[in-house]
Amino acid sequence: MKQAAANLARFGEEAGGFARELETASNCTAVPAELDQQREIAQQAERELQEAVFQAKTSSNKIAEVERTIAAAGDAIERLRQAWRPKRSIVAPR
Repeated sequence: MKQAAANLARFGEEAGGFARELETASNCTAVPAELDQQREIAQQAERELQEAVFQAKTSSNKIAEVERTIAAAGDAIERLRQAWRPKRSIVAPR
């Protein structure tokens, strides 16, 4: 009986040790999963940042193009006005 009680106590201690090792191992396997999730979040944020930078550059280029078009139209309008103004005679009227 003493031998059985001693074995039971020893098995209980071993089981407790195994339980601690299992908990540690579980924590170790959870860390990579969390790191994978954080990595995915960081990669998604990087893709979104790249897309936002691209959109900003594209918008900026489109705005510059519209401004050039407006300036060219203004120049064309001014040339038309100049062409339609009556010409003054160089010779003085008599």
